[in-house]
Amino acid sequence: MRGHDQFERASQNRPLDYHVTGQRREFSQGVVEGAGFLAGSGAIAALGAAVGAQFGPEAGICVGLFAVPPAFIGARRLQSAFTSKDFQPGPPADPSVLSERFSNSLEKARSGNPEGPQVAYISGHGSHKEIAHFKPQQLGAILNQNPVDLTVLDACNTAQLEVLSKLGAGAGDVVCSSHPVPAGGFPIESLFDSPDKLGQSTYSESKGSTAHLSLVDNKKLVDKLMPSLDELAKQLKKGLDSGTKKQIHRALTKSRNPDLFGARAGLRPFLQNLGKEDLSAPCKEALDASLNSLKEAVPQDTGWAVTFRVDGKENEALPPAWNGLFEELGYRWKPFF
Repeated sequence: MRGHDQFERASQNRPLDYHVTGQRREFSQGVVEGAGFLAGSGAIAALGAAVGAQFGPEAGICVGLFAVPPAFIGARRLQSAFTSKDFQPGPPADPSVLSERFSNSLEKARSGNPEGPQVAYISGHGSHKEIAHFKPQQLGAILNQNPVDLTVLDACNTAQLEVLSKLGAGAGDVVCSSHPVPAGGFPIESLFDSPDKLGQSTYSESKGSTAHLSLVDNKKLVDKLMPSLDELAKQLKKGLDSGTKKQIHRALTKSRNPDLFGARAGLRPFLQNLGKEDLSAPCKEALDASLNSLKEAVPQDTGWAVTFRVDGKENEALPPAWNGLFEELGYRWKPFF
């Protein structure tokens, strides 16, 4: 809801034709749910006070701490209900309805300013499975029908091969993060000042909003990086029985994991660590091509570029040889040793 207000203020400072859509609870529902959570929090706090009086302050504090989560949720529900009360995009709905709302918004933006640069700004929870209640492949289908110059993913953990490959070339340049994005999001009022350098300016203005940020040329990711990784995987698979498997394992072990523990690894550190191994000439050639393609596909980043999963989940849009390589390796999470 705060984003709606920020777009409104941004349009007052510069020529900006925007169409905001999404979903929100009815005002009464938000108030009732918020009040319910706060009431529950108060009851727990009262119980904590009673326990403290009976068994000592330490016991009371331990019980009282359980009042914090419902109090936080209740406050957020009330804040959401009272923010931008006049903005009514529609109630929560199934994915087909949300897709139609988003598609209509993009179509209106294009018809209203057909010669101007087009931006899709998507805000909400993010992962390799979902972005703002959309599956990445759903967003890719929408953006394929309504291509844009820039897609801003104001969502956590979206700078992943498994996500970007599904968005496709229609996403244009993509600003995304391999890490969580705080609830404040990106500084909308400071964006879109340079229509001829939308991606670069949006990246530069937003990189202080999260721990790590990347600017991805998604067309080059699809057209160059993915074929390069496929060729690399083909070459690596040829030597799995003669030592290459251990080389891949060592490279993965030395590569950083943005989740501390999990299935993701940084693509660039993995490729760089793989380059330190004694690879065959065809493997080295394919590896150099992959590193060059990665540099073209991710022209700007704050240190992580993009990540990939070693467990083969959510990888339907990735090249078959790349998928086959990690399926054969059988990892469930990035190895530590």
